[in-house]
Amino acid sequence: MTVLIALGMSKSKPLPRHADLDRQAESPLYLRGIRKIDTLGYWMLVVCLVCMALTVLTTWLLWQNRTTPPNLPLFDGLTGLSFGFLILIGLAATAVWPRQGLIGLVVLLLASIGFDLIRCQPQVFAIPVLMAACVWRPMRPVACWFLVAMWLWAGIHKIVSPYWMGSAAWSLLNRLHLSNANELYLGFAWVVALSEVALAVVAILKPKWAAAGCIALHCGIVGMLLAINWNFSVLYWNIATAVVGAWLMWTWRSLPAESVKSNADSKADSGAVLTTANDSGRPALVLWQKVVVSVLLISPIGVYNGWVPHFLAHVLYSEHMPRAMMTTSEGPVEISTWDSLNVPVPRTRSILPKYFRAVASPGDKLHILDSRPLLEDMYFQASPSGNKILAVDRETFYSGRAVSGGLQGIGKDFDPAVFALQLAGVKMLKKTKQGMIYAVAFTPENYDAELLKHVRQLPNLEEIQLARCSVADDDLRHLDGLLLLNGIGLSGTQVTDDCLVHLKDLPSLHYIESDGTSLTFGALEKVLK
Repeated sequence: MTVLIALGMSKSKPLPRHADLDRQAESPLYLRGIRKIDTLGYWMLVVCLVCMALTVLTTWLLWQNRTTPPNLPLFDGLTGLSFGFLILIGLAATAVWPRQGLIGLVVLLLASIGFDLIRCQPQVFAIPVLMAACVWRPMRPVACWFLVAMWLWAGIHKIVSPYWMGSAAWSLLNRLHLSNANELYLGFAWVVALSEVALAVVAILKPKWAAAGCIALHCGIVGMLLAINWNFSVLYWNIATAVVGAWLMWTWRSLPAESVKSNADSKADSGAVLTTANDSGRPALVLWQKVVVSVLLISPIGVYNGWVPHFLAHVLYSEHMPRAMMTTSEGPVEISTWDSLNVPVPRTRSILPKYFRAVASPGDKLHILDSRPLLEDMYFQASPSGNKILAVDRETFYSGRAVSGGLQGIGKDFDPAVFALQLAGVKMLKKTKQGMIYAVAFTPENYDAELLKHVRQLPNLEEIQLARCSVADDDLRHLDGLLLLNGIGLSGTQVTDDCLVHLKDLPSLHYIESDGTSLTFGALEKVLK
């Protein structure tokens, strides 16, 4: 009977405001929620609430007080606090009292983040935006522009990402066990990125068309995640976006210009005035909406100089974010919480060092590899007491020198560089399965001077074999900066003494194979350490 009543109400017009107030006391709880907002908006809210609850349950350990992985509070001294049950209660309260409940829920989510920064996940911010659009009419055009910004920047970030246009796109296809992933990955990468940008443009010009595109895109993501059995933490966010996002796009142009009809309406809707529609058919935005929309559309560019964190900038699947590698007494360990929390540690230049400080032993080191052109890599070492970390320079990190003791640092290989060399058939060696690449060997068939640019991005490289390859003197300029390189094989190449100018500043170089070359002993003696 309850279901029949709910379905009947969804087809009928909303009750007048005064009728809502008169009947509120005797209404069932779920009807009280419906009567606070328009009926369809309420059921869209229910979709968001269910998806948020499933997201919390899927990542349950994330919302608890933990020791492993540790909570990362915003301020030192904050003790861990569990928020899982509180958030579920907040979601239930929002179903009954949508406006007051959503405000309380947002406060709870922000508080939970203050006690653990690992909870800074994009879905934690995005689903409440959709909820707000369901509850407050003035938020609906803002949420539409939020979706436009998300699609636009998700595509742009992928286009400029060396990860997405290489190893990240290939990895997704490889998880599907496609035998021709090597041939398909680049086309797949471009299609996905351009589709997202195109959807954003269509949403601006033809929102109703974008409703179908929204369903197709996000259902496609859901299907991909299920097929590869990965990252279920964003599964329900995509479901919510497919349903609620399509509804928002479909109704964007038809949002009415509202007026304050009575004092009761004014108090209840607290300024829900959208003004008249503009030339495009969409509701014109009032000042505060214009400010919010401008921030949504412009701010994601700040991710490239570190001003805006990636979880607020729609850096979705592009992988164009910092990576962190710890050097421990047991070997290299990449910072990751996928296995334990079902979400990654937010890869920002402030949160990654905080995580390192929480887990590091005295003398451990940390390399933060940042692929963004405007930002340099970062290097840290845990203090002898282990309760703080010290920034060190690159030479100190790799040399093994330290302020007081310490290990020789192991840097993170640049995955797109490894992928490019792998695709070209270049042989690469590791000392352990989890280790980084320490030796590279080219053959005359796969040698290309351009590939040496990728070799430069393997910071732990100790040996490179170029025997019998068509190496020119100037090609070796790409080896500059390899602090650990100690041996080069140049036998049977056409290099001359002029190539050695590019090798003289390599601090660890002490062996050069030169059989069958014109390299002279005197010139070699000046270069070798």
